[in-house]
Amino acid sequence: MFESFWKEVGNSATVVIPGWQKMSYFSDPKNLCCFLEPEFADEVLRLHQIVGNAVTDNRHIIVGVGSTQLIHAALFALASTEARQPVNVISAAPYYSDAEVASKMGKFIEMNTIGVSKDSQVRVAKILKVIFDGYELPDLKGGSKFFHFGPCLLANRWRRLIQPSPVPIVVLPVFQLTCRNISGICMAKM
Repeated sequence: MFESFWKEVGNSATVVIPGWQKMSYFSDPKNLCCFLEPEFADEVLRLHQIVGNAVTDNRHIIVGVGSTQLIHAALFALASTEARQPVNVISAAPYYSDAEVASKMGKFIEMNTIGVSKDSQVRVAKILKVIFDGYELPDLKGGSKFFHFGPCLLANRWRRLIQPSPVPIVVLPVFQLTCRNISGICMAKM
């Protein structure tokens, strides 16, 4: 569904990594998560700034190969090494802002998988950059709005599907159009 979007943005989403670059397991040995690519970290911070769903000041980013690994890393970091009883895993709100916890989580992921693929982080950083640039810098070539693209494409497909044909092959119910709050795009309400 999104192939045409990525063709439209063209080379702005292309990632080139020279063979000599990104060879080490470590991206930034001074960071608490030493295998976190700086470009990826910048785009994660940008994501939260644009969406406005998280405070990022004085916080730490830990990257893993999936949610299960990150949950295991959090359990490893938060569990007491001296506890003789199982650890309770109940929290009213997510726990993020501590450097010691972030350091332990990074160490767990480092021991578990020797970090996260740099190629993957660089590619995701580039994709996020293109998506966010479409909203923050709309005058750029290929400044399409990713989150508007899908609903527009589906609305056009729906309109073509419900157009009357000389010989009705399929009878479809009539749906009332409604507008989405985020994009202002009108779509059929089911």
